[in-house]
Amino acid sequence: MNRLYELSNDAEHLKKAAEAFTDAAGSYQKTNIKSRIAECLWKAALLYGDLGNHLKAAENFELASNNYTSAAEKIPQLKDLYQEQALYMQAWNEIEKARHHHARQEYGSATEHYEKAATMHKSLRQWSYLRPQLFSMG
Repeated sequence: MNRLYELSNDAEHLKKAAEAFTDAAGSYQKTNIKSRIAECLWKAALLYGDLGNHLKAAENFELASNNYTSAAEKIPQLKDLYQEQALYMQAWNEIEKARHHHARQEYGSATEHYEKAATMHKSLRQWSYLRPQLFSMG
């Protein structure tokens, strides 16, 4: 579906792809595989963001975060990884909320959400090597 979108530029393909990922998350829900649910919701969130449906993207990022948190509790060996992923998804939840408010010209609200996302990103270990460059300006 993504490739069809790239070829045709028809947003309907992105919408169908997002729905397919949401359906896949529902299928994984039946087997209670939290990490796979989270991955599918993450992919759906990215596509909803591309479609400009920022609130739907934020909702999916939040659901992905919740599922990564649950996966961290279920699989202690991967706890650190899944907790990082959960925080990363939460940061993207804030970014999509900010994009929603920005599109509505609600700049104060957008700023608050962007600041929350920046704070979350600062605490992510996977990006720590960039801290001096990214966060020295503010």
